[in-house]
Amino acid sequence: MIDDEPEPSIRGLVLALARTEDSAYVLSSDLRLLYTSKGWTTFAENNGGLGTLARWVAGSPIDDSWPPALSDFYRSAYASALATGERWEHEYDCSSPARYRKFRMFVYPIDPGRILVVNSLVVEMPHAQSDRSPDDLYVRGGFLTMCANCRRTLNPQTNGWDWVPAYVERLPRRTSHGLCPACVEVYYPLEP
Repeated sequence: MIDDEPEPSIRGLVLALARTEDSAYVLSSDLRLLYTSKGWTTFAENNGGLGTLARWVAGSPIDDSWPPALSDFYRSAYASALATGERWEHEYDCSSPARYRKFRMFVYPIDPGRILVVNSLVVEMPHAQSDRSPDDLYVRGGFLTMCANCRRTLNPQTNGWDWVPAYVERLPRRTSHGLCPACVEVYYPLEP
């Protein structure tokens, strides 16, 4: 938890965040971090993100955590929840090199002018093992292309997007980011 002295209007919520296993946080209306859950810290600890936690102090803008290709999507969704007072939800992948994980994000407007974001685990299972040599398949012209959202890697031979745990575990220096077709459909759907 970032702040040990929450204001009275949200003290109960902050105390609940201290106990929840979900990765959750409270944001100000300008999308700055106010409070985090126990689950936020646990997730970071279990996924090699302890160094990242040091950057996330009270007042940090949450949009610094989004890949640039997704910034408009999340900024718009959070602003809509604040403006309408209605809950917004979204399902997304957040896998580790060894585990496939899907989360559901719930964005709840709370008074006065704050939002609560809760990320709940929906699915977790081991990735299928592959004995392929990643560099032989995915690196072309010295670069590989990875989806900025789901972190799948473009296979230039098939034009398919594959899960390559070695690249999630250690991102090569010469990596180009974009969005795979599945993520483009979610984040930038064509207007009907």
